[in-house]
Amino acid sequence: MIRQFINRETELNILNNEWTKDNSFVVIYGKRRVGKTELIKQFTQDKPALIYIFPEASKQIQINELKNTIATYFNDDILPHIEISDWYVLFDYLSRLVKDKTCIVFDEFTYGIKSDRKILSDLQRVYDTKLKDKELMIIVSGSLLGMVHEDILNNTSPLYGRRTRDLLVEDLEFWHAKKFFNIDFEEFIRFYFAIGGVPLYWMVSKTYNNFNHFVDSEFLNKKGYFYREVYFILSQELRDIKTYFSILQALASGNTKPTEIANTIGKDTREIYPYLENLIRLNYARKETPPVGKGTGVYCLNDYLFDFWFNTVYKYRSHIELDNNFNVNKMDTGGIDHHFGRKFEDISKQFLIRRKPFNFTKISRQWGRIRNAPPGKNTYEIDLLALNEQTGEIGFFECKWQDISYEKALKLIDNLKQKSKHVDWNHGARKEHFGIIAKKLGGKERLRQQKNVCAFDLDDFSHIE
Repeated sequence: MIRQFINRETELNILNNEWTKDNSFVVIYGKRRVGKTELIKQFTQDKPALIYIFPEASKQIQINELKNTIATYFNDDILPHIEISDWYVLFDYLSRLVKDKTCIVFDEFTYGIKSDRKILSDLQRVYDTKLKDKELMIIVSGSLLGMVHEDILNNTSPLYGRRTRDLLVEDLEFWHAKKFFNIDFEEFIRFYFAIGGVPLYWMVSKTYNNFNHFVDSEFLNKKGYFYREVYFILSQELRDIKTYFSILQALASGNTKPTEIANTIGKDTREIYPYLENLIRLNYARKETPPVGKGTGVYCLNDYLFDFWFNTVYKYRSHIELDNNFNVNKMDTGGIDHHFGRKFEDISKQFLIRRKPFNFTKISRQWGRIRNAPPGKNTYEIDLLALNEQTGEIGFFECKWQDISYEKALKLIDNLKQKSKHVDWNHGARKEHFGIIAKKLGGKERLRQQKNVCAFDLDDFSHIE
C-alpha cells in the first residue's frame, strides 16, 4: 500500500524545533490510524534515528527485538549475544552507545507499558543519570490514549517533568483530505462524513469512486474493513467496554443530555459522568456549551467513524448478519442524509473558521430558552453562532445538507432573524450577520447583495486550500 504524506506542517515544525535543542524528550500521542508513525518517519528521514516500534507482545519479546534493533543501528557485535531480561540493563547499554546527536524513537511505547510498567521507572532512571546530558532527542509515542494520559503525562508518572514537549496528533481537516481524492467534490464530502480525517482510512477508501459502493463493501459487509473496526479500537483502549459502548451508541442516536444518556443505558445519571469525561479525554466525544447564555452543556460524538459506524453497522447488524446482500438501498429512507445533516454543521464550522466572513473569536452551536413562551415552544436552536466580544459583531448561521432555492433561503434568513432576538448579547450595540450554508444554494449572488447576509455552498468549500 503506497502511503501519501499530507499536511502536518505544524507538527513537523514543532519536532524540528525540538531537534535544535541539545537534549529533548517528546511525547507524541493520538488515536490509532491517525498517522503518528508516518509523521515520525517524515521527521526522521534526514536525521540519524534509531526507531523501534513496540509490538503488542510479551516483555521478553520486546526486549529481544529492541536489543537487535540497537545492535544493528550501532553495528554492535556483542549485544546480540548478551542475555538481557531487564529494561534498565538494556537502556543503560544503549546510553553507552550514544556518542553523536541521535534521535531515539520508541513508537507505540504504550505496548511496552502494557507488558511491564517498570519500563517507565527504568527509562526515567537511565535518562536522569545517563541520557539527559547527551546530545539526543527521545521520542515516545502511543495510541492507547488512556495509558498515555495516566502513565506518561500524569504528574504521578516516573517520566513526569522529563518531557520538553507533548504533541497530540489529531484528525486532518477535510481541506487536506480532498487532496487525497480525485472524485466529485460532493461525493468526496460523503466519504469524509463517514471516516473523517484519518489518513489510513483514506487509503482504504481511495480505490472507490462511488460512496454507496464503498459503504456496501466496507461497512455493510461482514468481511469489510470497517465492519469490526470500532469493536477493535474500543477493546484496545477500554476495560468496561460494555458501558462505554452503550454510551457511544446512545450519543450516536441523538441522546445528548446526561439524563437522556443515563435513561437510555439504564444507569443513574451520576454514574455516567466519569465515563463521559474519559470519552472526552480520548477524543471520542466532546461537550458543547452555547457561546451565549447559561445553557446546559450537551455531549456528542467527536469521531466521524464512530458516529457513522453506530448509525450503519451497529444499527443494522442483525440485517447484515442474516442477509449477505444487505446494502445502502435497504436502509431507512433518508437515514444517511439525516446523519450527514449533523456532520455538515461540523465542516461548516471548519469552513467559517477558514473563510472568516467577519473576524469572530468564538463559534459553536447556540441554544436556549425563549422568555414568556408556552411549554413546547419555549426553546430555540441556531446551527452556528459566531461572535467577537471586542468588536461587538455576531453572526447567525443555518446549515442545510440540501439544495436550497433562493426563495427558501430568504425564509430561512427571516427565521434566523427572529431567533436572533432571543440571543441575549449586546442588544442594541451589536453588528449582526446572517448566513445560509447549503449543499447547493440558488440565487447565491443575489443573497450576498443583501445587507449583512452571507451565502455559501459546496462550491465555496471546494475552493478553500
